[in-house]
Amino acid sequence: MNSLVSIGASSNVDALRDRLYLESNKLQNRGVKLVLSTREAGNITFLGCDLIPSDRSSRVAENQRLAFRHYLAQAVSDLIVTEWERVILSKLVNHQKNYFNPDERKQILKRAERYLELTDGLIIPGIGEQQLGFPIKCLNNRCNKIRQEVLEYLHINDELVIDGFLRFRLKGYINQLEQAVDSAIDELIMEREYQDFIRLLQYFVEIQEPRASQVHVVLKPTGIFKIYDSQGEPVDNEYQDGFLLDVIDTDLNYEDLLISALITIAPQQITIHQSELDRAVVSIDTIQRVFDGRVVICKGCDHCKRFRQ
Repeated sequence: MNSLVSIGASSNVDALRDRLYLESNKLQNRGVKLVLSTREAGNITFLGCDLIPSDRSSRVAENQRLAFRHYLAQAVSDLIVTEWERVILSKLVNHQKNYFNPDERKQILKRAERYLELTDGLIIPGIGEQQLGFPIKCLNNRCNKIRQEVLEYLHINDELVIDGFLRFRLKGYINQLEQAVDSAIDELIMEREYQDFIRLLQYFVEIQEPRASQVHVVLKPTGIFKIYDSQGEPVDNEYQDGFLLDVIDTDLNYEDLLISALITIAPQQITIHQSELDRAVVSIDTIQRVFDGRVVICKGCDHCKRFRQ
């Protein structure tokens, strides 16, 4: 029996054992079989990985040992991203417990995981986890980098403790997880500030006396807007003089000016006439939130052509 490598961990040992056996199935075509042994060292459980040849009269060849190290690196990297990653993210999020309540921390964790998927994921169209036989996230860039680190380590070492490996050899990976959490926190804070701002604007709408029963908003692809009354006449520019200048201390854009004008007019109904609205999506969403229940989106009517002339 040729003892090759020992893999140790303080947790997820059963998952590690199962994953090693799963990878070892690939060795059978190479004429060798994996045998695992277990030993305890403090809070670390070590799985001793040994290879035996299918033909007892032969010896384990060097190319078989090399192939096994590749399979082992695959198993360890997969387990890190599928089992350890969420634990690490949870610990990073819980460091913020003095600033966020439990529900917010759950949101941060989900946002951090989504951030990692969006920035580092690899998607294969038409292929799911059942076809692959393992989680799709095992194909992402960070998993590939971890696998390479593990493989380089096993070239010169025959014992690997995953806990220590994460702490000392995968600092770049840990930094990536920290960045994901920081981005999730920034996103949550921005959303919280946005909701506070929406509530403030809703308050101004509630206390504002309506100056028109209905207005029509025509949005141009460039972001420029026109406001018409129910008779199709342009609304006086005096309503577009920048209500938000008294509310926020930032540079105003077309979207801010439109919302400002509508709050000043405080109409009972707003009809937004659509065209090419790529640059106006945020405005529409914000208007619908601020003027809850008062907004109608027009996708084509008799007035549209006249308004756009």
